[in-house]
Amino acid sequence: MKNLLEFFLLFVFATFIAKDCAQPNESQLIVETEELALRAENGSRNYHLKFINNMMKKVCQVTFQLKVPSGSTLESYRNMERISGTLDQFTLSDIDPIFPGQSYDQAVITVNSNDGQAPEITVIEINSVLSTEKCPKETLRKR
Repeated sequence: MKNLLEFFLLFVFATFIAKDCAQPNESQLIVETEELALRAENGSRNYHLKFINNMMKKVCQVTFQLKVPSGSTLESYRNMERISGTLDQFTLSDIDPIFPGQSYDQAVITVNSNDGQAPEITVIEINSVLSTEKCPKETLRKR
């Protein structure tokens, strides 16, 4: 009976730990912006957005806020989608899962900025599953 109780408590503890956090923190998913060498004559700058999975879970989707510096404008973006009804919130477009320790760097933005300040990225929500599970979109893609 004691072993059964210990197993139950361990299961409950592991289940609690495995739950997603409501609010992401900086140690879970790191986002870097890297300016590309090509610049347009009008002052536009291109940036790769790199999302690094620092969690022990597989990242299925990321929702983030993109703030451009004051006086700058977002000219274009690739491999990300604007969330309907917002001006500055996006998700990554149909990404393959980002496994622990891996990164996704296919999102690119073009910002018209003469002052050279990089845009600011804030992760709003991370949808993740245990590494042994499938992301919801993985199941849909294989049908």
